[in-house]
Amino acid sequence: MAVYALYVPSARRPVADLDMEVFPSREVAGNILKQRVQSGTSLAFWVRDGKVRHTERPVKAWPVWDETGYFRVWLRKAADPVPALLERPDEEWLIRETGGLERIPWVDGEESLILSDTGERALNRPRPA
Repeated sequence: MAVYALYVPSARRPVADLDMEVFPSREVAGNILKQRVQSGTSLAFWVRDGKVRHTERPVKAWPVWDETGYFRVWLRKAADPVPALLERPDEEWLIRETGGLERIPWVDGEESLILSDTGERALNRPRPA
């Protein structure tokens, strides 16, 4: 299983130049998200030109980050092609105030979206039951 993710460093502030990453496991991806939300730095697991670059693991400082950062996640088989940035994701991952990872299944439809302070779509949170 390959875990592809698009890191959005803040749901409060506009961000640009987001790049697809691929992680070897859900555990690694979750730990990286926790590190980014807590410190604003981490290893980067880039996918470039539709190819996974396993040798590029630079530590990156994320200039616009806060505790609202999250991953938009695509779960794929290792043999599947790299998902496109606009392809429907499977989940969004957040870090709770307690420090735990919350994996939210993707829900289609505008009525389930929470808007950020800027009016942009930020999180795909399901409605409370």
